[in-house]
Amino acid sequence: MEFEISGATFSLDPSGALYWASESALLLADLHLGKETVFQKSGIAIPQGATSSTLSGLRRLVERYQAKQIIVLGDLLHAPIGLTQELSDALASLVRDWGDCRWVLVPGNHDRGAISALRQCGWEITEKRYQVDGVCLTHDTSRWSKSDPSSVSGHLHPSIRVPLSARESKRVRCFWLRGEHLVIPAFGGWTGTHPIRPTRSDQIVVCADGDLIRLSDLRTA
Repeated sequence: MEFEISGATFSLDPSGALYWASESALLLADLHLGKETVFQKSGIAIPQGATSSTLSGLRRLVERYQAKQIIVLGDLLHAPIGLTQELSDALASLVRDWGDCRWVLVPGNHDRGAISALRQCGWEITEKRYQVDGVCLTHDTSRWSKSDPSSVSGHLHPSIRVPLSARESKRVRCFWLRGEHLVIPAFGGWTGTHPIRPTRSDQIVVCADGDLIRLSDLRTA
């Protein structure tokens, strides 16, 4: 399934990522790596596994698409204190294992305070508004500007409630296209979602059980 924005074609992946073939770029947002560590250091007991699962999913995507650029649209980390030596090693190993790839972070609010450490892992850090072939890549949707012909962003963790039956519904992650501005879902596990209120002219594609479904198809089924 694809969206076209200002002449650029983006292929949607059920994981919540985008593939931009003309730029050989894989785009994803909101991994929130190290979230378990942040909570545990605050004395809140939560299970391990979300970070390793997210990193494994990222590796599978890179293998599948063979992209030359991996661009994270903010919140690679959940907080600087979650960047343990183990996680630093894992992020550096991504750069080493795919040495012909650019590993790029468009910084988000959760990445503040860890920029220098991430650079030491081999990641490139851009400005908060990163222009690629006329498309503004950013983290926070509030950075949209009327001067931007198009943009792709994260931050919101968008989700929408879809019908399962006459009496049941479920909230699921989604891609949200409003005009020429696209918000992509959170890629990370255990990140939570934010309900959105799309207009009739917006396009919504939900990520459901490893598949992609247009919301309009669900409503008319």
